[in-house]
Amino acid sequence: MMKFFKYLGLFILIIIVSLVVYNLILSQIYKTPEDEIMLGEEELQEMNFVYRFKSSEGENIWPGLAQIEIPFIRFNDKYEFLFNYESPENEWVLFDGNDEWNGRVYRREAANPQAFAVKVDGEWAGSLGTKDQMNRSLFFGIRKEVPKVISYVFPFFIFKVSDGMHISGTFHEMFHAFQAIKNESKFLEAENTYADLESYPYYDESFINDWNKEGKLLLEAVKTEDEQRFLAVVDSFLLVRESRRTSNALGANHISAEKKLEWLEGMAKYVEYRSYILAAEKKNTSYKFKTKNAYWQMEQKDRLSRLGKHGGDNRFYSSGAAQAFILDRLDADWKSKIMEDGIYLEDLIKEVRKS
Repeated sequence: MMKFFKYLGLFILIIIVSLVVYNLILSQIYKTPEDEIMLGEEELQEMNFVYRFKSSEGENIWPGLAQIEIPFIRFNDKYEFLFNYESPENEWVLFDGNDEWNGRVYRREAANPQAFAVKVDGEWAGSLGTKDQMNRSLFFGIRKEVPKVISYVFPFFIFKVSDGMHISGTFHEMFHAFQAIKNESKFLEAENTYADLESYPYYDESFINDWNKEGKLLLEAVKTEDEQRFLAVVDSFLLVRESRRTSNALGANHISAEKKLEWLEGMAKYVEYRSYILAAEKKNTSYKFKTKNAYWQMEQKDRLSRLGKHGGDNRFYSSGAAQAFILDRLDADWKSKIMEDGIYLEDLIKEVRKS
């Protein structure tokens, strides 16, 4: 028995030392900002894949997505690189990419790059950091949140952005541009509701518990294969949501913000998941997309089961995406309606369940 504990202690020590060394190496790698003036071949090839996949599978991800030309920006800590845009204004300079992108990628110094939809010369484009930039930001973001002692042995490698995550994240941000193109006023209106979250009752215990109940019902709805159980759980979700708002005396502005942010971020999250699912089904890409224990499956299970614990707008990504998956089963035509003014995810669910 003593020998067992000796080897166990040695094994734990090896793990601790390995993590410390790994994190020290990462600290040195990420010490310098990602400020390369050229995009690497890996990023250029990934954008080739994104646009080819958009062309072949865009209609399966979202009706109309393949038909609309959407520019996209990749950025690091110093530069933005613009794809799929013809002759932008003078601040952009031509960047010679690989053979496939040669003469069609532009670069400028980044003033305030962001992962969202942005305007380029009045035209909407998606925007997301390079994989290296995202991993660097994630590393320092996590290290800032955890106690210093723990940061030395924190398993950062688990949280690295994979190729598949980066590609599906690109579709997430590209869809934001798609939303803005389809209904700019609705898109901007949803974006403007963030101000209402400043007075949102995040820390009220009963409010947290009620949100958790909603999340667990949403999780069960998207997981259950039994049709009768599915419909019963959807109805329960609608009742619990209404009860949460009533019992917590939620203001009209907060209710409106919930619906609009679920439309804005929840549907983009749904598109992110859909693109990953379809890529995984292909099984013939040069990128790794898991069919089991994929990041989105774990993310969905974890976040929906504790929605009330999420701050900011994070909960609306998950609650909105779950409602979108629910609508896939309730109404095959829901995507043709959801871009209209005043129509939101829960509205369409209620409409189907009342009919």
